[in-house]
Amino acid sequence: MAGRFGEVKDAARAGGYLAYRMWGEGPPLLWVTSQFIPVSAMDEEPAYERFLMRLASFATVIAFDRLGIGLSDPMTEAPTAEDWTAQLESVMTAAGFDSAFLVAHGFGGIPAVTLAATRSERVRGLVLALALAGVDVAPEDIEQITATARPGIAGEEYDMLRGLAPSRADDPAFRRWWDDAGRRGARPAVAKALLTLQAHASATHYLDPVSAPTLIISRPQHVSIRTMRLLEAEVPGARRVQVAGIDIFPWLPDSDTIVAEVEDFVTGERHG
Repeated sequence: MAGRFGEVKDAARAGGYLAYRMWGEGPPLLWVTSQFIPVSAMDEEPAYERFLMRLASFATVIAFDRLGIGLSDPMTEAPTAEDWTAQLESVMTAAGFDSAFLVAHGFGGIPAVTLAATRSERVRGLVLALALAGVDVAPEDIEQITATARPGIAGEEYDMLRGLAPSRADDPAFRRWWDDAGRRGARPAVAKALLTLQAHASATHYLDPVSAPTLIISRPQHVSIRTMRLLEAEVPGARRVQVAGIDIFPWLPDSDTIVAEVEDFVTGERHG
């Protein structure tokens, strides 16, 4: 498969192969996200495609499917935060880079922060774009969160998409893409296993050891999912930027401001 995002390639990883795509020119930038949208579907949603293509205007963007997701091999054992972190290194190496900038979103902040703290030589800079180092989830809410992985089980009172992207929650075309891409990305059992990991994992103890230049992009107005009390990532010496918007995705509704901040951080210039 090839296209504007480049052909799908395989990165060797203990337990199987990881599918990744690489496109653009410039410093290597590894996109680390926690949603189950596979690399084969990212360019099917115009706003997501625009975000990634604008990053590729100044960087070599690398995106990959975690084990169990999309075109990557199935998981052979229960997922761990440590293995997720190792997958970042595997993809980076396969793409031909000893180090890269990490742009992490959502729970992708967990492996990104962990790698920056434990393998600093592999991280040129860390961008936490609406990212989490962990969450404080009440035990009684974990079952409700993992229930979203089972189609037809979660009730209408728990609308995951409305909590993540309220600006597009009433857009039928967006919902069709989201549901279809999610089904192609992860089967229910895999989704439940990964959601359970994300509900329990944390890298907050790694925030202080991070020595890489760090940019934290936050959106105070975003409407968080009611059962998830998000923890603010605090990295000593980090530059912090607040941007407008109510969605938790950095590529919605208009990613230009966020991309400009990333470009300035990575290259020292901004053209947006």
